[in-house]
Amino acid sequence: LAFSKALIKEDAQVTRDAVAYSYYIQYASIATGCLAVVLLPSQKAAVAELKKNGGSQPRVAAFIFFSFFTTLCVAVTGSLSSMYESTNCLLLAGGDGCEVAPSSTYLLGIFVPVGLALLLIAKFTFFHK
Repeated sequence: LAFSKALIKEDAQVTRDAVAYSYYIQYASIATGCLAVVLLPSQKAAVAELKKNGGSQPRVAAFIFFSFFTTLCVAVTGSLSSMYESTNCLLLAGGDGCEVAPSSTYLLGIFVPVGLALLLIAKFTFFHK
């Protein structure tokens, strides 16, 4: 899977296939990692205790979830930004910075889902009775 920006600009079918295969490999690796959770021990005693008494640190759990979700949103937005000519020069997309600043609407890919997640977390963690 050898491809570069120069080969991508040439837009040959071989390069498109190589890029597609790299995405297939990436997502297959992620899916394999998620499916590997089945191999973990069940920890029945800990699960039974949590079901009986509930979690003791819901705010810590909410913070961890929010942090990981924010990281995911930034990573996806950066990956998508690197695919388009108008935004691939951005630092978020791995570029050197744009001479002419593009529209900042790409940031909605970060702020909208993160804001919605923050509202849901606040509702269920702080205002749930």
